[in-house]
Amino acid sequence: MNEFQNNGYLFVPSLIDTLAYDCFLKKLAAYGKGNSDEKQVTGSVVFYKEGLFEKLLEHLLPQIEVLTGVDLFKAYSYARRYEMGNELKPHIDRESCEITVSLALGFEGEIWPLWVEDRMKKHHSFLLQAGDALIFRGKELLHWREINRYGPCSQVFLHYVDRHGLYANFRDDHASN
Repeated sequence: MNEFQNNGYLFVPSLIDTLAYDCFLKKLAAYGKGNSDEKQVTGSVVFYKEGLFEKLLEHLLPQIEVLTGVDLFKAYSYARRYEMGNELKPHIDRESCEITVSLALGFEGEIWPLWVEDRMKKHHSFLLQAGDALIFRGKELLHWREINRYGPCSQVFLHYVDRHGLYANFRDDHASN
């Protein structure tokens, strides 16, 4: 078994170069595109299944399969532009987010920690540089971000489901709609 299978999470430094993705997300937000996310992170702007990030979701699928040791279907991408004062409360994700890749696109100021509670209820914080990723079992592990006192940042979440698992019917995020 690999580290992901043992722990339910895996830190991956420098998964990809994210500069172009960060610029794209910033431009979308600056042009007033996207939606407000008052349900989960008040004051942030989000992009559900944005075309460029959907291509990234598909492009990285084989690499994520190798890193996790799991045969996957893609579910959906969800990009978010966080601002100062935002907070992501502790939560577990819905079925379509069985396996999540939280990929840091870029930040202004200091790096804002991402927290995960492991299977033994121990808390771990991760400082994701641009291009770093944390792959984790979003449906299983509690995760959060405390109040952002660090600066604006861009993140994309790439969600997958196990092809042979309980949530395989959530591929392409269809079963949840």
